[in-house]
Amino acid sequence: MSGLIIGLLMWLWFSTGYKVHDGRITVRFGPFTSRVDIDGITRIDKGRSPVMAPALSMNRLEILHSTGKVINISPENEKEFIRLLVTENPDIVVDASNSERG
Repeated sequence: MSGLIIGLLMWLWFSTGYKVHDGRITVRFGPFTSRVDIDGITRIDKGRSPVMAPALSMNRLEILHSTGKVINISPENEKEFIRLLVTENPDIVVDASNSERG
């Protein structure tokens, strides 16, 4: 049983990632995949939630979507990731404190 848990944790750790393409962010977290339309993103805030999320760090970005959903991620280079999103959707409101991170 412990081998199964260790295997799942390793799968989550090594397969977590984010890809920006075709107007979407594809988020992979172990066996889970979700997609967020960049045009629907309304705000990006700093977050430090201990809740399990597709983020390998406690320093996270909270991406708020027009549907009311929030996704927590921790891209390696936050500034570049935010720049990519704002380039595709200039209407995204970015928490000013994000300029201090990364």
